[in-house]
Amino acid sequence: MKLGPPVSPRRRAFLLKLVQNLFAEGNDLFREKDYKQALVQYMEGLNVADYAASDQVALPRELLCKLHVNRAACYFIMVSLAPSFLSSSTALITTSPDAQLSQAPTPASP
Repeated sequence: MKLGPPVSPRRRAFLLKLVQNLFAEGNDLFREKDYKQALVQYMEGLNVADYAASDQVALPRELLCKLHVNRAACYFIMVSLAPSFLSSSTALITTSPDAQLSQAPTPASP
């Protein structure tokens, strides 16, 4: 865990908006049936969320859960069942009030 100066509200807002935009772009691609590119957007959103967590910026659990569920949906449609199961499980863990989100393994209806 990185301990440094507090993160500015502006930086928090930037990271949240970035993850929201990646989620929305993934949803658009999913609707277009471009599952591989949708998966890329959801995974990038999760990567940014991990980075935010390392900066001690907590993003909304609901958003993280949606990213995991949508990632699972992409894997499922592309017949990658093991990653689909892992993403689904992580989404369930993410919704737990006791979850340590920064330690969870790495998509809400698209």
